[in-house]
Amino acid sequence: MSPQAYKKKADARRKKHPGYACESIKRILDDAAAQLPGLGIVVSSADDVLLEHYAGKFDIMDPTSSPTKADTIQFFASTTKLLTSVAILQLIDTTDLTLDTPASRYLPQLKTPLRIFDGVDETGAAKYRVTNTEITVTEWKATLREGEKGRGFVNSCVIDNLVNTPIVEEPGTLYQYGNNAEWLGLFIQNATGQSLEAYMQKHIFVPLGMKNTTFFPFDGEQATRLMPLRWLNEESGEYEVLTTQFPGLTLPRVTADIEYAVGGGGIYSTAADYSRLLRHLLQNYLVPGSPSALLKPATLVSLFKPSLPLGAQIGLTDMVGEWYNATEVGDLDWSTGMCLYLKDGPRGGFGRRTGSAGWAGAGGTEYFIDPATGITMVFTTNILPHSAEVIKACKLNLEKAVYEALV
Repeated sequence: MSPQAYKKKADARRKKHPGYACESIKRILDDAAAQLPGLGIVVSSADDVLLEHYAGKFDIMDPTSSPTKADTIQFFASTTKLLTSVAILQLIDTTDLTLDTPASRYLPQLKTPLRIFDGVDETGAAKYRVTNTEITVTEWKATLREGEKGRGFVNSCVIDNLVNTPIVEEPGTLYQYGNNAEWLGLFIQNATGQSLEAYMQKHIFVPLGMKNTTFFPFDGEQATRLMPLRWLNEESGEYEVLTTQFPGLTLPRVTADIEYAVGGGGIYSTAADYSRLLRHLLQNYLVPGSPSALLKPATLVSLFKPSLPLGAQIGLTDMVGEWYNATEVGDLDWSTGMCLYLKDGPRGGFGRRTGSAGWAGAGGTEYFIDPATGITMVFTTNILPHSAEVIKACKLNLEKAVYEALV
């Protein structure tokens, strides 16, 4: 699309949809606030915020809680993966790294031969087989949580736990959701000599004006705006203090306990900040060539192109196919940083269009970029589990309302 054509399309949207058209979207968020805390939505075009609205309590367990605000900092969990992907793609743009560079170049723990988890024997002990296939950036797909905390346990911010987590498939053969982006974060640190926080601040957050985005919001003024993460007991309908209800997620909330920033799920941000990233990517995808772009045009395009080998998509489809209303193998794929919706027709008959890219986080956050319609959307809440029916219903209602009002 030419810059002139894009501007014409964006101008037409602004004229077509005055402010009152967004009231139905705001009402959905306001109505959900009785059940969900930390609600936020930011919808934007490539160069404008079309809608920004917040609702719900800062702490749903506190009857006197203040409301959620635009600067409320929340746990963005697995939506961190896009940031880590942008960072590694920047290194591909500016160094001699490629997508086929062996990971062991900066991560000696991944030198071949590698062990692959192969089930358990009759005594319950883990079995392994061996592979000599190198893991590269494009093949960082197969991982597994295994064993006790301290040995082979991910999401704990302890390097020893990560490196003792074995892969579970031959590299490059099947999509598996796991700690691939955590390894990428360590790769970036070792390749640049900077912490992941320092690298992202300099090369992503500061250039985009993402002032409330960090792996370490636990001290100083930011700590006063950091929303508590709560657990929703779906049987009782009551909220609980989060302790051990979700053992797969053990991210500490004390700076001293974080040995390394988790590139797969450790970022804290705001809906407005994260929208800045999405808006930048959409703008430079639709109209490439900006001198301030984070990525070169061809590299940025890779975020919207399928990357999984033939047959590898089944793992992704099994995981999130129902949520995307895309249950046939090939309806979904993974790019160099996001899940791609490739099914013909809008998601669910009403939502994001073919070619959209996005992902979600364990605390309920979700985002997508829809190049076909020229919009991005960020949704926030901050509870576990993210699969709670009340969260899913709110997201679906919002997506439908957004497309009815703004597309």
